[in-house]
Amino acid sequence: MLRFAIRLLSVMMLCWSAAAHAQSAGDLFRQGTDAIRNKNFAEAEKLLKQAAELEPTNWEIHRELGRVYFNANRFTEAAGEFRLATDNNPSFVLGLYNMAFAYRKGGDCKNAIEAYQRYLSVKQNDPDAYYGMADCMMTEKRYDDALAAFGKYVELEQRPTEQKYVAQARAKMDEIRGLMKAPQASVRAQGPARAAVAKKELAPALARSGDDHLKNGFPFLAARSYQEALRHDPKLTGVQLKLGDAWAKAGDYSKAKAAWDKVLEQEPKNQDAKARADQAEERLANYGKPGKPGFRVNKEEGDAIQFLMRGQKAESTEDMKEALSLYNQAIARDHRLAGAWAGRGSVHLAMKRNQLAAHDYTIAVSLDGENPSNLYGLASAYKALREDRLARKYFQKFLDAPGPKRAPQIEAAKAYLEGGGEDGGEE
Repeated sequence: MLRFAIRLLSVMMLCWSAAAHAQSAGDLFRQGTDAIRNKNFAEAEKLLKQAAELEPTNWEIHRELGRVYFNANRFTEAAGEFRLATDNNPSFVLGLYNMAFAYRKGGDCKNAIEAYQRYLSVKQNDPDAYYGMADCMMTEKRYDDALAAFGKYVELEQRPTEQKYVAQARAKMDEIRGLMKAPQASVRAQGPARAAVAKKELAPALARSGDDHLKNGFPFLAARSYQEALRHDPKLTGVQLKLGDAWAKAGDYSKAKAAWDKVLEQEPKNQDAKARADQAEERLANYGKPGKPGFRVNKEEGDAIQFLMRGQKAESTEDMKEALSLYNQAIARDHRLAGAWAGRGSVHLAMKRNQLAAHDYTIAVSLDGENPSNLYGLASAYKALREDRLARKYFQKFLDAPGPKRAPQIEAAKAYLEGGGEDGGEE
């Protein structure tokens, strides 16, 4: 009788434990969303990440994590979470827009365009998506496509409060027409000498595009526009000054200081550049000190690479716990280090934490989409999740990608695509 009671108690404890485990993800999710409402985003991130480990396919958890990362200006991670939310709940169409917007805020126009196109395939009449997509197409020099998208935005936008953006769109369309015809016409008409002049004439238009990006809260895109303007005319010190401002807004004071130092090389008495450069130097010197403002700097990036290399070494000796810790530290120091995300994805895959592996490989691909290893890893994660359509998509992208590939992986990818799904090859 006593043994029966002990067994019964054991079974009951297991049931209670399972119930507590099943409820804990929901509890953590609710606590995380409460933390978001209270603007305690660090606590919200911790709670929601714990919830995601317990329920990795819960799309709402990924949606809220995306909001947390977006608020922290960690746009690539935000986009990765919104992608996971939409992968796990295809009816969450707004997630596609959020993903596109996060990529755009982070300066990743290629992925932003793809996400906008997916969103517009469902919501064909959303003017905001056309504007965002057109803006990215302009940055990517897809001028014909950008003209068409801006034109569609102007056609659809009827809200009185948004008419200033209609005016901006029309101005951008005029800029695009100028960018499209000026250099080619000059080369044909007056030869290389006039072409060099024409390139300089493009610089102010590109700088104005950077001004618009900065004013509208897109510092990474602003930096790209200013860099392009300076490529056409390197002597525009005003644009060089604004380039530093853009990098400062993006939180990268190392690049900001480099831009302002270039202004001082050309104009040693430029007091605006001197004041900004001194401020940047102070910020960099105070990095990591208690009570001082901190920013991502080159030293941190170097440290991140060291942790990445140590993580790879630990993974090669199958010390997965140590590898996971080291990859986490690499990501904490530089969240745009693709290799660290891929490494952590590889560890998750080895530990059968397939949804987390898909998450990390998704971010690795968004940061370095032409790396065959990242594409193969993401395909393998989707294969483990039995997401056949996505696995096929990324195995094909792996095969199409330039760069060296391992022969066993090529064979495994081909076997998966040619067969019924299971390839039996190397992960």
